[in-house]
Amino acid sequence: MPQEKSSALRDEVERRGGLEKWTPKIETPEDLRFVLEQACDYRGDVTIATKDGRQVVGYVFNRVQEWAYQHEKKQTPRRVSNLAGEIWLSQNPHLEKQRLDSLHESGQLTDAEYQEAKALLEKGASGLADVEANTLKVLQDLLSATIPVSTYRATIMRVKRVGVLDIRSEPAGATVFLDGKYLGVTPLKLSNQPVGEYLLEFQCKGYEPARRRVQVDAGKTGTIRQTLVRPKPEYGELIVNAVPWGEVYLDGKHRGTTPLRLRKVLVGEHTVKVMNAACQDATRKVTIKKDQIIRLMMELRPE
Repeated sequence: MPQEKSSALRDEVERRGGLEKWTPKIETPEDLRFVLEQACDYRGDVTIATKDGRQVVGYVFNRVQEWAYQHEKKQTPRRVSNLAGEIWLSQNPHLEKQRLDSLHESGQLTDAEYQEAKALLEKGASGLADVEANTLKVLQDLLSATIPVSTYRATIMRVKRVGVLDIRSEPAGATVFLDGKYLGVTPLKLSNQPVGEYLLEFQCKGYEPARRRVQVDAGKTGTIRQTLVRPKPEYGELIVNAVPWGEVYLDGKHRGTTPLRLRKVLVGEHTVKVMNAACQDATRKVTIKKDQIIRLMMELRPE
């Protein structure tokens, strides 16, 4: 069967010296065959766009001369059919590893992301579970520059059905528990958290504990901002008497002379001292409890 000829396209390719840096206009099957043969004669780092809009970058291409695919032959993992015959794509693992190393060294991938991707590349495509196979496909898209790192992260999280929690508190330094399990102190970021609802708890000295329910969504970062509040002050009452009389000091601050009644003393431990110039000082520790009255009788000994 005679082949169609497109001298205009061939002349243009010859005039430009090849296919680099321009897109030929393909009008006939012969045009397609000619362009593919020209492109696939090149050996090195190339880019090819498939019909579904994807781009494959950094592969070595080998063409099969036969027009029809011989079905008795073993099919390779990557094969793209077209009107001109068959293109067989052979992935260059060293190139992928180099690109992965570059993303890690430039800080675009974390240490954990790098180690996980490296292990997946070493496994290869055979015998992977569904999640791993889908993850490998997304990784290959990243390494072929089809998608940016941000899209890669979000897609991986959706594939794995995990998300991220970005947890902060005011003030910072609060201890955080997730479903009763210690996470660390704020600010902190929890990655690769399985999708679901969790109980988040905050504890910080001098502040009331806080609890809230949080939802982790696949492929998304949940931002948690928790403002902690100081507890309302609680008071008790303290009555101090002494024999003989004396000046009363509470936690080092002069409060009056005996008999003395202090109606609002903060809950907690305090130091009471009674002084008289003619006597030895008397000191007592006292614990004030909420809404309770504490009575002290202090005996001062003569000097």
